[in-house]
Amino acid sequence: ELVELTFQNKESGYLKKVEQDRSKMTEAKLKDVIKDFSDYKKSMESIIQATITNTPIKPITPNTPVEGRTQDLILHLSDLHIGAKVSDDCFYENPYSIEIVRERMQKLLNELQGKQYDTIVINLLGDMLDGMNGETTRGGNPLPQNLDNYEQVNSYISIMTDFMTGLHNLKICNHIKVYSVKCGNHDGVVGYTATMALFAKLQLMFPNYEFKLFNDFFGYYEFKGHKWIICHGRHLINFN
Repeated sequence: ELVELTFQNKESGYLKKVEQDRSKMTEAKLKDVIKDFSDYKKSMESIIQATITNTPIKPITPNTPVEGRTQDLILHLSDLHIGAKVSDDCFYENPYSIEIVRERMQKLLNELQGKQYDTIVINLLGDMLDGMNGETTRGGNPLPQNLDNYEQVNSYISIMTDFMTGLHNLKICNHIKVYSVKCGNHDGVVGYTATMALFAKLQLMFPNYEFKLFNDFFGYYEFKGHKWIICHGRHLINFN
């Protein structure tokens, strides 16, 4: 009876300690969840505020189609990482900024000037933004950045709007179709939301062009007898 009583006391004490530990662990986990939700809410509020504009968006007059254009062009734009900062301690000098992104996009427009196409297809393949709050959107991976959340979103929308306007003004094609993957591993939900805002703006500006943001990891579209599958990374496949 004494041995049995001893084991009962030990069991009671053990269960009591487990319950106390469980309460402590639950409380700590709850604090982590509340913090994560608060951070997420702040980031979403920053994105929403960054994309709100009071400036009326007027449709741009469509270009008159030109007959006889038989060639098409597919452009793949990926990993702009707007907001990324290259460390000064790098072995090779490789500065990166919004001005450099604009210069590269303008260089692309210069290369296209004078060409003739029926349709230009643009694939946005993710990580157009570098991240959120100095990290990837998944968290836990600090990144050197030179723009905050507001500036990254606004710069992305501004740069792509200017690029699309410049492409339209070249008058080198009859049709433009723009497809975007859901997001990249850096920009995540921020990239998805920013592209959603971008496409809403561009659709108002260019009602005769096509814009589609995919909601799944893989997106696909049909073009000239082929199915094109796109996703973030090096997964670009053409199935005949």
